[in-house]
Amino acid sequence: MSSATEIDLRQIRHFLAVARDRNFTRAATGLGITQSALSRSIRGLEQSIGAALFERRPREVTLTETGQILLRETADLDIRASAAVARARDAGRPARLRVLARGCDSALAGRIVDGYHATAPAVPAQLSFSDPLTHPDALRAGAAEAAFLRFPYDQAGLDAEVLFTDPRVALVAQSHPLAARGRVDLADLADDPVTVPPVSTEAERAYWAAADLRPRRWRPGPDARDSLDILAVVRHGLAISFVPASMLTGVALDGLRSLTVDGLSPSLVTIAWAEDATAPALAAFVRHACSASI
Repeated sequence: MSSATEIDLRQIRHFLAVARDRNFTRAATGLGITQSALSRSIRGLEQSIGAALFERRPREVTLTETGQILLRETADLDIRASAAVARARDAGRPARLRVLARGCDSALAGRIVDGYHATAPAVPAQLSFSDPLTHPDALRAGAAEAAFLRFPYDQAGLDAEVLFTDPRVALVAQSHPLAARGRVDLADLADDPVTVPPVSTEAERAYWAAADLRPRRWRPGPDARDSLDILAVVRHGLAISFVPASMLTGVALDGLRSLTVDGLSPSLVTIAWAEDATAPALAAFVRHACSASI
């Protein structure tokens, strides 16, 4: 007979991914596993609990009442477990500031961290790159001290300083009807499907779809796991995307065009940390990051 003791953390992680993405295909892609493996994991979890967790629909899934209860009770379980493992690994190691960034912000983050080290700080910084969706939770759980984050993101329990404003542009295929125009209005792109990166909230989805300043109807394009996927989807004319201009620095834009868009919100790059963090070394790093970005 199945019982809760047979449930493992992997299944909870899979459940949280599906609950977040509301789609098995997107969740499986984000987890790096096949959709069939994810489906088996969720079915096993449902069998252990004895109730369905999701209502399956053709294009998305929604949580059942049981699923909603499980989500409330386990939302931070994976985060707390990861933080506990991180603290155990750090025991006895020299003190350091763990700093997170997304890959497309590597130049900015690297420049700031290098400049911080040039001041001969008492506590060095260790920069690492990972899925930006995990960064706010990592800060809240104490698995990292600081992160370079772009609005919008879940700011609960976090403090942040804006480092700079990065304008966004529309990325379109060279064959797009408007590709030859350097500047367009957002309404000119109303009929184009939009590909967006993985998100954790509806506010983030609206932002990446350019529906944040004022609501607008838009069609989702193919799923994209990262900036490389976005470039490929747009280059093949499958969708357009609204991206930070700095993302295109040093990128080969063969087959692509970037357009200035009137009515498109910018990307705000911040340095963020847990609101209850009091370490002097963290304060020193934040001060350096703010001064270095001026």
